Amino acid sequence: MSTTVQAPVLVVGAGPVGLTLALDLAWRGIDVIVVETRPCGEPPPAKCNHVSARTMEIYRRLGIAGEIRNAGLPGDYPNDVSFRTTFTGIELARIPIPCRNDRYSATDGPDTGWPTPEPPPPNQPDLS
Repeated sequence: MSTTVQAPVLVVGAGPVGLTLALDLAWRGIDVIVVETRPCGEPPPAKCNHVSARTMEIYRRLGIAGEIRNAGLPGDYPNDVSFRTTFTGIELARIPIPCRNDRYSATDGPDTGWPTPEPPPPNQPDLS
């Protein structure tokens, strides 16, 4: 059995980028078809551990930023960066980065002046 469907836009891939593009186009009133090769229900392979501030801007506009944020690590999960001799070896240095719950009130860390739960993009000019 075959079914013919038509839309002005075909998005290939139902990963985070493809689904975000489809949501954004649909939000703008553009019909979209999304195709994916993975079987229905099969989770995608993890490819990232961070969603950028610019991406979260899109999610806020689409009304799903809170759901995306809450699907991630717990709010009290530490974000510090630790430099070590080996994975479990001696710590050489640490960059303190506040957990999501403390982003607005923390005063130590490289980006505590950034008033959003998401860290700033690396090329963002200093706005302080």
